[in-house]
Amino acid sequence: DAERLHRTVDQVLKAGAASQKRRAGVYAPVDVVALARECVERATSSHHLPEGAIALELHDDGPMTVKGDVEELRTVLVNLIDNAIKY
Repeated sequence: DAERLHRTVDQVLKAGAASQKRRAGVYAPVDVVALARECVERATSSHHLPEGAIALELHDDGPMTVKGDVEELRTVLVNLIDNAIKY
């Protein structure tokens, strides 16, 4: 499947770029809730799932901010969601 191969290549390229950034220490506040919502929407679209097929349950209405690299965190969340859909 071409789309899965494309995502795999993209993940490998991001991993290489992330290792370069780690050396530079590029970290900033990241709203994990907003990022998770973005990743759920992206996965729903890319896997052609109906709206609401993936539920994001939050137990706190406020933002959850962590200090980190937004691209690395996005990659982790996308991988988790993709694996949950596949397996």
